[in-house]
Amino acid sequence: MLLQGREWTAIPSSSEAQFNAIRRCLDDFDGADAWSRQQFSSWATDILLLFESVLYMKNDNLVHEGSFSGFEHLVLTIVRTPGGSQWWKYTYNVIGTDVGEHISKRLEEVGESAPSWNELIPHFKFEE
Repeated sequence: MLLQGREWTAIPSSSEAQFNAIRRCLDDFDGADAWSRQQFSSWATDILLLFESVLYMKNDNLVHEGSFSGFEHLVLTIVRTPGGSQWWKYTYNVIGTDVGEHISKRLEEVGESAPSWNELIPHFKFEE
C-alpha cells in the first residue's frame, strides 16, 4: 500500500506535460482540454482507488488509523480544489457507493477547514 502511494506521488514528475495537466485541472477541470482531464482523472482516480482499498482494510482492522487518515486526507485535499470538486461531481457517479458516500460525508464534516492540495503543496498552483 505504501509503495503504491509512493508510485502515485511520482506521477506528476513523469513529465512536465503531466505535471502541468494536473496543475491545470486542480484549478479548473471543466475548462481544461480533454487530454489534460484524462491525465488528471487517471492521477486522481489512482489515489481514490487506493483509498478505497484502505477503507475496506480499515473496516477489517487490517490498517492502522493513522494510515487510513493519511490516505483519506489525500483524497479530501484533491476534492477541495476548484477543479478537484468538478472532477468529483463526475467521479462520484462511477465509483462504489460506499466510497462516494464516505468522501462526501467527510467533505460535509470538514467543510472549509480542510486545506486544498494547492494550499498544502503550493507549487501545484496553476499559473499561466
